[in-house]
Amino acid sequence: MPPLRIRYTVGNAIRQTTVELIQAQVRPLGISMEIVPTDDLGGTTSSGDYDLIVFAWVQTPASFSNAEQTWNSGSESNYGKYSNPEVDRLMHEAATSTDLGPARDKLNEAGALLAEDSYVLPLYQKPTIIAAQDDVANARNNSSLDGPTYNVEEWGLRAAG
Repeated sequence: MPPLRIRYTVGNAIRQTTVELIQAQVRPLGISMEIVPTDDLGGTTSSGDYDLIVFAWVQTPASFSNAEQTWNSGSESNYGKYSNPEVDRLMHEAATSTDLGPARDKLNEAGALLAEDSYVLPLYQKPTIIAAQDDVANARNNSSLDGPTYNVEEWGLRAAG
């Protein structure tokens, strides 16, 4: 069996370390991996020129529209060309809903179908680090594009105690 090709973006030390660790961890299982860096992540993901690839889907807090962009059958960001008309329908209903509760329910239904189809295996959550003085209140992590400052209007100083 030829080695699986695992790709990552040239110059990204964290992703390089990640693929090296994956390669080392699967070797004892008899799985051989060839690490093949890319300097064109968009071209590589769009062409499907990989067996495994390390990249991140970093979304905005508006997860309803992001779901369609990532998983819809006709989306250019659906790199593996996943197609499930029921998932498409549920995501579209979520994205066009004005009621957050039912929209979340639709996304959860779509997520369950995606999990059943085992279309993609996320390996880990992109780590985010946040530090604040002890007297700063409401500073917390948010792994979206907005980052930790998504709620900066809620930050304040704790009362001295």
